[in-house]
Amino acid sequence: MYKRRFVADLEPGERVGDLFVATEKELARTQSGKVYLRLALSDRTGRLPAVAWEDAEAIYQRFEDGSVVHVEGEVTTYRGQTQLTVFHLRPARPEEVEEEAYLPVSRYPLEAMAAELDEVVASVQDPWLQALLQRFFGPDSPTRAQFLRQTAATGVHHAYLGGLLEHVLEMVRIARTLAALHPEYVNEDLIVSAVLLHDIGKLDEYTLEAMTFRQTDLGRLYGHLYLGARRVEEAIAEIEGFPPALAQELIHCILSHHGLLEHGAVALPQTLNAQIVHYADLVSARLNQFRQLLEGRGRREAHEAWTEFDRLLGLRAYRGFLNQEPSGGPGEINGLGRL
Repeated sequence: MYKRRFVADLEPGERVGDLFVATEKELARTQSGKVYLRLALSDRTGRLPAVAWEDAEAIYQRFEDGSVVHVEGEVTTYRGQTQLTVFHLRPARPEEVEEEAYLPVSRYPLEAMAAELDEVVASVQDPWLQALLQRFFGPDSPTRAQFLRQTAATGVHHAYLGGLLEHVLEMVRIARTLAALHPEYVNEDLIVSAVLLHDIGKLDEYTLEAMTFRQTDLGRLYGHLYLGARRVEEAIAEIEGFPPALAQELIHCILSHHGLLEHGAVALPQTLNAQIVHYADLVSARLNQFRQLLEGRGRREAHEAWTEFDRLLGLRAYRGFLNQEPSGGPGEINGLGRL
């Protein structure tokens, strides 16, 4: 790997010569009128503000926003905030750019999660749903490769490579636990299938551009609930004889999984199966948000007792009761092993 040091490891006073994604570049002026460059440097572990006091305009012209650059500089502090003072900057050479170094990635190996996905798909006994799932996740599916690496969002929860797959596998576990409480009223095959497909529209909603996850024009215009329902309806239409009622409830689960109309749901979840899909989605997303808050999202306050305030959760999280070492072993989900 060409990259040696990561943002989360940098300490004030350290001299740095390494590769980062450069964004938010902006020329500004000091009170005396001198031009300087402000930018942000990031990698998979976090983000660090940076400033170039000398040759600001020349450095500004050397790189595109969102590109990988090689930076030489020194880690400093300004008004209590850690930043990098840039001495030299050049665009990275193509062979130096390794995607996994700059994009956040799931803490679970993608290969292991892919194998677990295959086990979940194979567990669905309903032949109609099995045929449908093969169109999205089977070895010959044109969507499988993208799904395995897709982010679940540009922010908020599971916003990293493999994030959508991690989210779905968490939801399967949660949904199966809830379904077991009311077996006489639920269709577990339908629930598992709806969980696997509930965010399939995110394949159209998010894209990776210049080392940054971005929302597509189609994602902004339609949203992933509609895009996902459309994908699933098109796939169902290719399966001759697919039961209409099964198709209707599956689509209902997709369109209602946000739970409330004010949260973007097209309809309220009006079956017990749909309710389970909704709450599995909510719990997985909220716990991931909370975990990110505890971990500090690459910021230096990650070792303090209280986190920063999270606007979406509406709180600061307390770390004082956490164990020093995580309870789960390598490759285990939340310390509980695989599904």
